[in-house]
Amino acid sequence: MALFVAALAIWFIVRVVEVLLLVFIAVLCAVYLSAVTDLLERRFRLKRWIGLASAVVATVAAVVGIGALLVPPVIDQTQALISGLPQTLTKIQNVLAAWAREYPVLFPTELANPASGLVGGLIDAAAGFLRGSILPYATAGGKLFIESASVVVMALYLARQPLLYRDGVLSLLPPKHRPLGARVLDDAGATLRAWVVGQLLAMMILAALTAFGLWALDVPYWLAFGIFTGLVAVVPFFGTLVSTLLPALFVIESGDWVRVVAVILLGVAASCSTGYRCHRCSPSPASSSWGPSSASPGSSWRCRSSP
Repeated sequence: MALFVAALAIWFIVRVVEVLLLVFIAVLCAVYLSAVTDLLERRFRLKRWIGLASAVVATVAAVVGIGALLVPPVIDQTQALISGLPQTLTKIQNVLAAWAREYPVLFPTELANPASGLVGGLIDAAAGFLRGSILPYATAGGKLFIESASVVVMALYLARQPLLYRDGVLSLLPPKHRPLGARVLDDAGATLRAWVVGQLLAMMILAALTAFGLWALDVPYWLAFGIFTGLVAVVPFFGTLVSTLLPALFVIESGDWVRVVAVILLGVAASCSTGYRCHRCSPSPASSSWGPSSASPGSSWRCRSSP
């Protein structure tokens, strides 16, 4: 019987995984909006619906403003990158072949053959992966619009009355376990809020540091690579790896291996520095106890004195 229930639960989760993903994204958006709304309520004594409306308007204005400043140059650099990609790949392949011929260990490999197309194959494979991941959403415009609208609506409802939905979840538990469940939800909410704030800060700081560093190293398309680095920072390991190696790949055509190493070290240093700074900001361990003597709801978060 237990195996049947477990199999049924797994089948149900697999069938509704897309819905659960939308709910999770809506919860993340609601956590962000709720944090801004709570701040406005405390500072300016606003009603919650006014604070929520102000948070939404401020967020939209910030996104539009940043987009108006950054999108045009990023589009120009991206178009230039795409138009010059064949020549760039040829130069990179020739430089790699010249380097490989200088070392006996690499001479028998495909790196020593300028016509092997190794670099182009790697770029095509990465582009194919991204195309396969993004194209279904780009072609399904109606589905994307409906899912986006549902996420926005759920996030607004959750941010407008978070206690209502919190009490609804607690009502599913037996009465004797509801105090413990309330403390778990409160601590989970504080942890998730700290993670959202830390992740947003990490993405913005990483994008700014990377763009400035690439500009200082005279890397082509530095702004596009900086924005790309900030966006893919949300993807653990893979995003950091790609955003570190991709700018270095376009520096290889210069034939200066010192600049290539410098670009790679820049990506590693920026990622490590950002991760360390944001790791220090986390929910306070003192408020994470779920025992009877746990602190009241609304756990605070602070900066640790050590990583």
